[in-house]
Amino acid sequence: MQRVYCSSLFRFGGLILGLLIWLANANNPPTGRTGAPFDNGTCNDCHEGGGFTGSVSISGLPAVIAPNTTYPLEIALSPLSGNPNRGGFQLVVVDGNNQNAGDLVAINTQSGTEFFLNREYIEHRAPKLFTGGGPAVWSFNWTSPATAARDTIRFFFIGNFCNGNGSSSGDVAFSGVRTFRFAVDTAVSTNILPDASAVRLYPNPAKDWLYVERADATAVLEVALTDLTGRLLRSATISTGEALWVGDLAPGAYLLCVRAQHDEHWHVQRFVRY
Repeated sequence: MQRVYCSSLFRFGGLILGLLIWLANANNPPTGRTGAPFDNGTCNDCHEGGGFTGSVSISGLPAVIAPNTTYPLEIALSPLSGNPNRGGFQLVVVDGNNQNAGDLVAINTQSGTEFFLNREYIEHRAPKLFTGGGPAVWSFNWTSPATAARDTIRFFFIGNFCNGNGSSSGDVAFSGVRTFRFAVDTAVSTNILPDASAVRLYPNPAKDWLYVERADATAVLEVALTDLTGRLLRSATISTGEALWVGDLAPGAYLLCVRAQHDEHWHVQRFVRY
């Protein structure tokens, strides 16, 4: 009788221990599981067997990333089939050499950051319910670096769709990656053009017209005007030395991304409209 009692006690203790481990991972998942080439696997290494389908997306980023700029971002987990109960996420940002890029910042207690192999990750701090079958969304900030190897920024991310049964069975995770071009910061004196690819903006501050000049006087320029969050306001193709209309902008600071049509890299400069 004593042996049966001890065996039951051990099984009960194992159940409690397993539940405590599950709860710990639910609120603070193992880091380095986005599925990136440098990671230690994915969430599916522990969570498996789920019959759900879903999509994971990030929003708030422009086509070209400006240096030293803070972007308010969102990651959304959207169920497509099945009825998952709750979800969680993890995300990491790297440059073209797979080194950490920028700074991820949690803006509330719903997410937090940790480091794995010198790379910063942001992840959920508690699962979110798919209320009414709708998406589960987390908000956070990311500040871009001053430079990025290969002028490339990559976001690796994963979303875990769970059935909420108190264990890792019956769950499934979906991963994704998005790649962005990083704008080369070539801010220079308004009176100096040090090389053929450098760009000069004048007058700066500007009121109605902003002139865009490049040492290569024959260059045809692609320009993209954004606010400081990187949100595209307008784009155009102009000749070097031609003016860009900015008179309809609200007073404040803006970014102008410029490249010649034969160039691979964008150049970004800040200007002020008064």
